[in-house]
Amino acid sequence: MKATRVAWSAALALVALCVACIALSVPRIEGELSLRAEAALSRLGIAAEGISVRGRDVRVAGAVVSPALATRVEAALEGIAGVRSVDVWTRSGEVVEAGTTAVEVTVTGDSLWLEGVLPDAEARQRLLGGGGFPPARLAFRDGIRIVAGADSAPWLGEVRAALESLSGAAEAWSLSVSGGEGVLTGVVADEEEEARIREAVAAVAGSVQLMLDLRIRPASAEEELQSGLDHLTWGRRVSFVTGSAGITPEGRLILDEVGFLLRQYPEPRVVIAGHTDAQGDATANRNLSVRRARAVLDYLVSRGLDRDRFEVTGFGGTRPITHDSTPEGREANRRIEFMVDRRG
Repeated sequence: MKATRVAWSAALALVALCVACIALSVPRIEGELSLRAEAALSRLGIAAEGISVRGRDVRVAGAVVSPALATRVEAALEGIAGVRSVDVWTRSGEVVEAGTTAVEVTVTGDSLWLEGVLPDAEARQRLLGGGGFPPARLAFRDGIRIVAGADSAPWLGEVRAALESLSGAAEAWSLSVSGGEGVLTGVVADEEEEARIREAVAAVAGSVQLMLDLRIRPASAEEELQSGLDHLTWGRRVSFVTGSAGITPEGRLILDEVGFLLRQYPEPRVVIAGHTDAQGDATANRNLSVRRARAVLDYLVSRGLDRDRFEVTGFGGTRPITHDSTPEGREANRRIEFMVDRRG
């Protein structure tokens, strides 16, 4: 009987351990899938603010401008390893009604997709006739459907002019117009290109009510990685056991996400900087900040990252980000920073 009770206790302990492991791994899986989904949407020229991940289920809401683009978004996300299901909602939360003339043009990589509904061949000619569009450098995929009875769309000429102005612009973009209203989303190289596109589109848009949603892509892998690290650690801290360099379980979860991101960018060097609050002895604080930074490095190396790409430093309490006079301020100042080396 005693042996049976011991066996049951061991079994229950094992089950509890398994449940705890699963509970701790879920946030890490969600973080990794969220990063993969953001990268997939970025390749389509779509802002990633509407992504949410629960377990292995991905939902996108508000970032997709039409059902046609939603289909491609769904296919891209379903192709991500680890994703179980995908739910995509258009910006309006509705599909384009039958009988409504609608045009969507998407450029990504070396391909251009044209999709939508037009009333007749003449309308198609107004959109595609003549030179300048589509550009010869892009593989053209025509998905336009002719639907008798669709509205005449007097704005097609203005859309054509806007498309010509966009032909050499932006790395990836999507223009969706329906009923004289539309959205242009895209990824551009810098602020100058963003301003030029806005001016060019405004000059030809005419009666079309066009909303622009343009994002600037970081100019280098280093800047892109720094942006990702800042996003992961915004409002979150790699936490430690009080007074020591022992990383808490919550801190390890954040570092798992950081490690996943770093593996996507294997070349840039990264400085791991430790900070403490300014309470107590300055020398002890600096030593603690260095030990914590080294603990973070050791953890990342244990997750498969190359030790040689990192540099470790500690600043103690000499570089606060907020006032050190309140408990909340001191907690914010106790942090780990990841700084990408951009010296080349």
